[in-house]
Amino acid sequence: MEPKQILFDRQALEKVKEGIDGVANAVKVTLGYGGRTVIISEPGLPSKTTKDGTSVANKISFRDEVKDAGAKIAKEISAKTGTDVGDGTTTVCVLLQAMIEEGMKYVSESNPVELKAGMMKAADFVVSELDKMKKPAEGDTELLRQVATVSANNDPEIGKIVGDIFEQLGSYGVVAIEDSPNEETHIDKMNGFQFGSGWASHYFISNIDKNTSELQNPYVLIVEGKVDKVSDIMKITNLVAVQKRAIIVIAEDFDANVIGTFLQNNQHGVLKSCCVKYNLSGNTKDDLMNDLCAITGATLVTEKLGHKLHSIDVSYLGECEKSIVSRTEATILKGKSNEKLLQSRIEDAKLKVAEAKHPAIKELMLRRLAKLQGGIAICYVGGMTELERDEKRDRIEDSIKATKAALEEGVLPGGGASLMKCAEKMKNLMGRTQHEDAGIHIVRNALDAPATMIVVNTIGGQGKNISHEIKNSATEIGFNAKTAVVEDLFSAGIIDPAKVVRLCVQNAVSGAIQFLNSSVVIVHDKSTNQ
Repeated sequence: MEPKQILFDRQALEKVKEGIDGVANAVKVTLGYGGRTVIISEPGLPSKTTKDGTSVANKISFRDEVKDAGAKIAKEISAKTGTDVGDGTTTVCVLLQAMIEEGMKYVSESNPVELKAGMMKAADFVVSELDKMKKPAEGDTELLRQVATVSANNDPEIGKIVGDIFEQLGSYGVVAIEDSPNEETHIDKMNGFQFGSGWASHYFISNIDKNTSELQNPYVLIVEGKVDKVSDIMKITNLVAVQKRAIIVIAEDFDANVIGTFLQNNQHGVLKSCCVKYNLSGNTKDDLMNDLCAITGATLVTEKLGHKLHSIDVSYLGECEKSIVSRTEATILKGKSNEKLLQSRIEDAKLKVAEAKHPAIKELMLRRLAKLQGGIAICYVGGMTELERDEKRDRIEDSIKATKAALEEGVLPGGGASLMKCAEKMKNLMGRTQHEDAGIHIVRNALDAPATMIVVNTIGGQGKNISHEIKNSATEIGFNAKTAVVEDLFSAGIIDPAKVVRLCVQNAVSGAIQFLNSSVVIVHDKSTNQ
């Protein structure tokens, strides 16, 4: 075992805090319309500039292992927020830093369990207040364009592209992103289907950058139950391999030997394939299986109808132009659909929507109906250079996630205004003990930080009185960094998805609790390598 360096109590926390501050100070200069870019230079590569919080945070590391442990905490919550909702990566770092700064005043004297309880109570209060402030975004194309624009670092071109996508597809639209053959960025709509199941092994990954398995013009085999014998798939795989086609196999589970056989054929170029596992049961499973058959033209292989997997031929297989499978989702593009069966599935979904009595069931059926009817949009991203195209792709992906978040939970006034108003309303929130009160105070005091940083990035220290003006005004009033005035942010198009704001608070509180409840840091002792 390698030697370790151990730090205790306040000495440990202060060193870890230096790493968190290093990340937060680097990313927070990018916050808001008036935020600055950060120059990133790496050996052997051209320098680049960015305003993306996660891109900046991911490039930061420290020689000091203890400081680097702090940097990793900040980077983890920033990356998690970006992965979930495509926005808020800088805001969550600003909140985390502010909570830790305030928390350091209490950590030595407070009961950690009660401090945590107070912080969690404050977070729940914020979530409840945000829920009261938000307004729905569904059906408002202009509002969605505004969300998309803000989340793409205020790029109106991307805002229009993403807004147009959801105008065409509706609330439950599925978007795939591909490279354009030229510098133009455009959208194509096609029939397709996406469902929440991923590859059975990461060794099926063919696109390393996206961690996806991608197959061109594959056959589609859909099996009810488990594929548990290699002999069961020998005949059909040989028939497909002779045609030099790929195959995607969708089943409840696969024996390890079956997966191994597919992977071996992949590796040797005998048969390109991907195994996809679904984890469903009852009516939900039946709906997915039959919907997939309608979309691809496949025949469901099921023992209930006397089908034997080992004896099927290519007539049982469906087809599609392309399949894209990630760890959690599978997308079928341009399936060779059975139009009669597809129409039957659409009518089935409509009937179940009408009959649904529970809101959750109705929502599930509405999503299913939208997938069957709406198809998929392909956003082809172009650029003059590969670097420009990749940077635009990242912003479009983030913008799509943020827009979906707005459709899911509505929107709030942007610029940190909603959090400032939550802080004002939290003044009367009390804990059961003085230590819980301290936890509440830590969160409340931090909620001003994002709006304050946006003001500083825009007009410097001239905006000291703006905080009071925002807190004591109507819900929609806040600081517009674009015009440098306090005004109605909804009317000005300065809005944030409510889900983004909520997750920023919850993730920052989680990270701050992780830090404040610690008293020992153990890291690798680099001095032993010298």
